[in-house]
Amino acid sequence: NFQFHPAFIWLIPCCTFLNIFFEGYLILCRNENNVKMFSITCLAKSFLEIGIAVLLILFVAKNWMSRATGLLLSGVVVFFSFAYYMYKRQLYRPVLDWKIIKAELRFAAPAILFQTAIFCLGTSDKFFVMNFFDAGKTGIYSVASVFASVLFIFCLAFLQFIQPKLYRAYSEGKNWAQVKGIGYKYIYAM
Repeated sequence: NFQFHPAFIWLIPCCTFLNIFFEGYLILCRNENNVKMFSITCLAKSFLEIGIAVLLILFVAKNWMSRATGLLLSGVVVFFSFAYYMYKRQLYRPVLDWKIIKAELRFAAPAILFQTAIFCLGTSDKFFVMNFFDAGKTGIYSVASVFASVLFIFCLAFLQFIQPKLYRAYSEGKNWAQVKGIGYKYIYAM
């Protein structure tokens, strides 16, 4: 029985909202060239998501809600980590300027819709798998797909670390012979 579950009404917007902070955290880490924090954040979110989902699937319920709870709770942890990171860097401003917020929301509306679409695409494959297999195999598929995303995030973090160095070297007029070490790392990660 595949129908629109009432929990999706609050779950999809919450996960989308939390994912915006996750993406903002990654962008801030990348702009500050903080590779260590970028990698830790990506890996911690993925491992938390997988760990919580596996524990809930094993000990609470073998259904999609366990997986969704893992996704939601990992987003909450990243949100608080991001808030602390912003506060520590003195980027947090307790006074809200509604003109800036309105301008940002107009700018962010397409991003919010995009993240909602990503969330829907990222979860809809489980419905198709569940149509052909039982809940246990769908859970295994779900964990395996998150594990694959961890590998993807690791490669993406490496690429986003190498790419600016490669572009900087080319903008400084260096040729391939001078940057081939960075270039080979980039090619290897690809």
